[in-house]
Amino acid sequence: MATPDVSGCQQADPGDPAVLCGATGAVDGRCLAHLNPEQRATYLAALTPGADIDMRGVTFSYELLQQLLTALTRRRRGRPVTGAKAKLGNADFRGAIFTGRVNVNKATFTKDADVRDVNLNFRDVTFDFRGATFTGNVDFRGATFTGLADFREATFAGDVDCSGVTFAMGAVCYKATFTGRVDFSDATFVGGASFGEATFTERADFDKATFPEVPGSGGAIFPGGTDFSHVTFTKGARFAGVTFTVGVMFYGATFSDGVGFDGATFTAHANFDRVTFSYALFRGATFSGRQRSRNMNLTATGFNDVMFSDYADFSHARVPGAVEMRGRVPRLFLEGMEVDGDLVVEVAAETVAATRIRGAGRVTLRVRAAQVDASEAAITGSFTVQGLREPIQGVDESGLPYPAHPGQLAAVTSLRGTDAQHLVLTDVDLSRCLFAGMHRVDQVRLDGWCAFAFDPRGRRQVLAEEHHWRASRAALARTAWRAWRGWTSAPEGVGVVSSKRLEVLYRQLRTALENSKNEPGAADFYYGEMEMRRLSHRDPTYPARGLERLVLTAYWLLSGYGLRASRAVTALLVMIGLATLGFATVGFSHSSTTAYQLLPPAPGRTAIYQQIDIQAPRPGWGTAFYHAIDSSTSLLHTPGAEPLTPYGQAIEIILRLLGPLLLGLAILAVRGRVKR
Repeated sequence: MATPDVSGCQQADPGDPAVLCGATGAVDGRCLAHLNPEQRATYLAALTPGADIDMRGVTFSYELLQQLLTALTRRRRGRPVTGAKAKLGNADFRGAIFTGRVNVNKATFTKDADVRDVNLNFRDVTFDFRGATFTGNVDFRGATFTGLADFREATFAGDVDCSGVTFAMGAVCYKATFTGRVDFSDATFVGGASFGEATFTERADFDKATFPEVPGSGGAIFPGGTDFSHVTFTKGARFAGVTFTVGVMFYGATFSDGVGFDGATFTAHANFDRVTFSYALFRGATFSGRQRSRNMNLTATGFNDVMFSDYADFSHARVPGAVEMRGRVPRLFLEGMEVDGDLVVEVAAETVAATRIRGAGRVTLRVRAAQVDASEAAITGSFTVQGLREPIQGVDESGLPYPAHPGQLAAVTSLRGTDAQHLVLTDVDLSRCLFAGMHRVDQVRLDGWCAFAFDPRGRRQVLAEEHHWRASRAALARTAWRAWRGWTSAPEGVGVVSSKRLEVLYRQLRTALENSKNEPGAADFYYGEMEMRRLSHRDPTYPARGLERLVLTAYWLLSGYGLRASRAVTALLVMIGLATLGFATVGFSHSSTTAYQLLPPAPGRTAIYQQIDIQAPRPGWGTAFYHAIDSSTSLLHTPGAEPLTPYGQAIEIILRLLGPLLLGLAILAVRGRVKR
């Protein structure tokens, strides 16, 4: 082969005569593209299969590339052997321009390689496409690169099909530009891959691609790892079914139109720090990386400072290792995740769907003013939901429709079917939370300030299910419709639970509040439990219980189940007032006193006195009031000895029984509100 003229082609550009071609010269200072037909035929005839090729800066049409590759194909009797593929030595195409279609379907690259557009069989070659420009489509389907494929800073104006390609020593696409569709589905990056600062303006497809680790894969820029740092995907990307057996780096990447990692496997560490997503799908993905990486210095799978403008879906993902997420995610889906490692989520969000989470690991959700649905969760390690009152440092909350005011709590909307044995709720709003169907409710831990709903009068904390139940009874309580006004109806699709079920819920949650030393809250839930017992006759599922209902009604009227001091005091004052009226009218009898009256003197007799009874008036209102008070507090002592009629004696007995009882209920109610 003729020695190339490295001084550069001196042919002028037809579009601008002042600009020289500059490509590597082949013959007489001219590159392959500018040789006349005779010179080109002579140059190509001198080539043999396996020859080194230096085509830097050459502009290739489809026909010119075909001629070059034909010259490198094995011949028999002067003609290329049927089915034979071109064989190149070290091939340098840096800065080359390919104006035609590039097809290397099922080609084999045994060394570092960079090529396009024909059937090739490269052995022992260096393939270098750094800075190359491809104006047509590129087809590498089924090709095998046994060396390093270097496409750094290359430009692909058309579609690129690398489906099924094997990169034995890895691929470097650093700062490459892909303006058409890119397909790496079923590709295998044995030695790792680098897409750092690459730009994908159309869809990029990595379905079922594999990034395995091969020890000793020397020569690759990122051996054994995958780098997508600062990559920009403007029309979305798909990594469904991709397997990353070593570290993968998406640091600072931008997915303007969403990305799919459905069924992807991250068996080592993964870094999604400072990534910007429109939306992302991680349904069925597996995260098991935890160990430290020399290349990326990571300790776990990280989603720190990520930004989603729409949503992120991790439904049914597996987390055997450690996963951390921090940033803004308007809608986050964690449904059906299997967590056997550590999952820590710290996000500013609108909604977080954490339903049906399973596993023996630890789940920590630290959310900022979000609506969290944690129904049917079963975590045997620990499951913590914490509301953040202050913004997450460094996380931009712009564009989210909250908070309405500083310090707004995150809300848990449902815990139905959740196992509460290891559940911890901290600083969350439970005013709309659905508890019915929750398992081991009495073992839930309520830390910080957990806010429940209030009744229409704002006097006690209630469950959202009680609101729904009372509102559903409004139609059946026409004669007492005012008593049901202000209760909230159940949302569409939410069933109304029975009063008996509410009674059990209140009892179990009261135990949980007592365990957390929240006696006032426990008192409210005791009140709710008693209300459900008293009103169960309104539930058609349960028949009325006459005597118990009368006792509970009296208990409610007199003292609010021992929790309303005002009722007990009012009842005591009313009783004293009625007793005063009774004593003053029919309770006291007329008293009499003994007196001695001097009889008229008689002649010859000494003075004689006659004993007579003088009837005194009945005691007045003041005495009646004093006697009523005295009798109300005289369980352990004898009241004043006022003359009583049988009616008065009956009134006194009632006072001596009910007075201390009402006083005790009032004291008990006060203690229930101040006890800690």
